[in-house]
Amino acid sequence: MTIAIESRPDLLSTEEREAIFRHFPDGIVVFDLETTGLSPSLDAIVEIAAISVTPSGTRVFQTLVNPERSIPPIVIGIHGITDEMVVDAPVLETVLPQFLAFTGTVSPWFAHNARFDVGFIIAAHQKFDLAPPPIDVYCSCQLARVTFRGAPNHRLKTLTTYLNIVLETHHRAFDDTLATLHVVAQGLIRYEAILAQPFTPGESKKPPDLKAHSWVYSMSEFQKVKATSLPEHLQNLAPLLTEGQPKIEILYQGGSHKGSYRPIRAVAFLPMPQGPVLYAHCLLTDLYKSFSVRKIIAWRLPQAPGEDV
Repeated sequence: MTIAIESRPDLLSTEEREAIFRHFPDGIVVFDLETTGLSPSLDAIVEIAAISVTPSGTRVFQTLVNPERSIPPIVIGIHGITDEMVVDAPVLETVLPQFLAFTGTVSPWFAHNARFDVGFIIAAHQKFDLAPPPIDVYCSCQLARVTFRGAPNHRLKTLTTYLNIVLETHHRAFDDTLATLHVVAQGLIRYEAILAQPFTPGESKKPPDLKAHSWVYSMSEFQKVKATSLPEHLQNLAPLLTEGQPKIEILYQGGSHKGSYRPIRAVAFLPMPQGPVLYAHCLLTDLYKSFSVRKIIAWRLPQAPGEDV
């Protein structure tokens, strides 16, 4: 099984392509991963797809990846990728350099909930003792929160329905990458329309700078960051993450609920330049948030009504 790289000039409309270049003259790279689970430190990549849109053309990169371990049945039920499908696929140590060569170091990266996908790429760099490239990372979910505030939520599947974007097979890397590319392009078009509307101070809120709002970090910030172990009081939470998204409560030092336990659905521990974070669905705000590990004082399973907090 080989890595597929091909030219696909048909993927974007002229309007979408021009909108991308107005905001990102060097173009962008949009990508998506499928994995054996949700934790970059515990799980492995099983599929990578990317679309590069630059002045020289539109190209596609896609490949299955042999994770060198079994894929849990519950995860197969999500993306449909089986052990038999990846047995002859290249391993990540082979795929990663070719993926990085495809993306280059000029165009920024976009992904939906980018911290999650890039977390696996950073974990791979740390595993293979590689220096992360100087690439700016942007999140299409954060972009959509500014441009498509009327959407029921900003999950990729919801946005494709809201924007009439075709998503043939959700949770397969290429289809999700293509859908994300359209979300980005249409988001940029929508943002320009928002800016063109008359703004009267005191009557409406001026929209935030879109690039600043959707920017996550530069991967070069990880160059001096090494993989670190979790603090002792969080180590027994990690195994629960492999079983799904457990509902727990955390006592967090900071935020609007300081001093009170906050209900969340924990997704994964992710590497960040300033230290690891717990990426989770906050049940108080219905938003996905990153909680600094060093600020999580304690965690517990949900308390029954009437129990002492």
